[in-house]
Amino acid sequence: IMSKDSPAWTPEKIKEIKDTIDVIKKRTQFLINVRSELEANVSPTYPDESTLRSLDSTLKRNTALIKKLKQINEENKASLISDIKQTNQTKYLSEVVSAICECSFKLNDVPAVIKVCSELHRKYSDFQKEFAPALFKNFRFGSPVNATPATSSSAPPSTPSTPAASASGTTATEDKDANRRRRVAMRLLVDSVANGILKSEGVGSGGAALLAICKQLSAMVQAMVAKEDQREGAILYLS
Repeated sequence: IMSKDSPAWTPEKIKEIKDTIDVIKKRTQFLINVRSELEANVSPTYPDESTLRSLDSTLKRNTALIKKLKQINEENKASLISDIKQTNQTKYLSEVVSAICECSFKLNDVPAVIKVCSELHRKYSDFQKEFAPALFKNFRFGSPVNATPATSSSAPPSTPSTPAASASGTTATEDKDANRRRRVAMRLLVDSVANGILKSEGVGSGGAALLAICKQLSAMVQAMVAKEDQREGAILYLS
């Protein structure tokens, strides 16, 4: 084993090792925070009725919050969580859930969405009951998400100014948007299971089957993370 005074211990090598240790420490703290949040989601402690009644439940404040929930991202996450803590969404919970489950945000915004959903899940016992079926609506294949059904079977033929419809009666643009939303919804579903927001109880047989698949995916990811943590832990110990 080389000593610190060995010629091999160059300043660059020492800096590299210190930087590696700092990265591992930050990752370890991140995983501790993730575990803490997971435990809070699995066994939430809901606020009592008097606490909820003391919060702002006005239509104006909650309408503004619902609009913001349609565009969750990392930049407005903290502001949204602060608004949720200051307001009472009991009467507007279905609208809150619908806004989130439109999945109009980007795929890389899902971690921020999970943080917001965790806050709502730990505040309202009915959140999962509302959230699960609203999210599952994104997986109704054959029709675009949030699309209005056709009202007549005698639609005019396609023209250069009218997008051609697919076999399901939707345009290519609508199909593309629906598929994008489904990808976002699937990521949100998997992460909701992994973070203890969604459980198989009370989501219906079809939803339970979908959750079972997500749990398998989550278990695989968690196993990979555990192996990586063991490797980094060994490096930290040896250094």
